Amino acid sequence: MWGQKGKGYAYTQAHDAYLWGKVNHIKETLGTRSPAAAVAAIELFLPIPNLGMVKAAFVAQQLGFNVACIDSHNLVRLGLEAKHVKLGKVKPETARRKVQAYVAMTQEKGTAYWWNSWCQYVAGNKANRKLDTGAAVSAFHVTCVNAVIV
Repeated sequence: MWGQKGKGYAYTQAHDAYLWGKVNHIKETLGTRSPAAAVAAIELFLPIPNLGMVKAAFVAQQLGFNVACIDSHNLVRLGLEAKHVKLGKVKPETARRKVQAYVAMTQEKGTAYWWNSWCQYVAGNKANRKLDTGAAVSAFHVTCVNAVIV
């Protein structure tokens, strides 16, 4: 890990009990399907170095929240510029509005749609030549996540 990635990893290790407790509290009080739950989960992960709104949403998605990762591939598919999913240095109320709009956008089609269509979209591309189907891309990611969890 280099740069901010190492700082992000160190932060999560130092705050793992807090993050785990808070994410489970969100699940217990708001569930995982509502926009409010997704917003709360994303906001929980935003202070982690190297996690912007998109990757914070990806972490929330991996933990079962109804939100998705609108990364650079999905931005191209949607015809959007990166500024639509970046927070930058804004006031907290502006950040919250952007997170809420982001969650609303991802929930229109839902987590499964975004994951499945992303896997299909990146299958066989330059970085995934050996992963030539959406199912192969998805399986590879699941294997990687499971390897980290163990």
